[in-house]
Amino acid sequence: MTDPKKNKQLTKMSWIPIVRYRLIKFRATPYDSSLKGYFSSRDEKEFNRNCIKSKQRMAKIQNYKCPICNKSITDFTERLEVQEKVPVIYGGTRKYNNLQLVHRYCNKQYYKIFPLKGELPTKQQKQKGYKIIRQLRLAEIL
Repeated sequence: MTDPKKNKQLTKMSWIPIVRYRLIKFRATPYDSSLKGYFSSRDEKEFNRNCIKSKQRMAKIQNYKCPICNKSITDFTERLEVQEKVPVIYGGTRKYNNLQLVHRYCNKQYYKIFPLKGELPTKQQKQKGYKIIRQLRLAEIL
């Protein structure tokens, strides 16, 4: 049934697909290092099922890892932000080849180290900044 004023349609229950969730393997735990690939593939499927297409595409391009801290971006407990590799004020674009998904914490720390004022950081400066952010993440200083 369609609303004639707002031109919106009510959703029928039959339009919603049934999604069956696969059970975790018997005695499998995410802390077992031999099953790391199994759990990462499960997380990637869950991420692709629950995120919008643009984020799915960016995540696939960067192999589901945050380029700053090299940790997985498929964990839903952390918020993700879209960051420009080269900011627009320095001549960058808003196209996929210039965008990347990063954790909110990584994004904040990155812009504390490299504010948008002044010159664009060099590759070596970025690598040093990434190393500092990784050390902060490992030390769990949030």
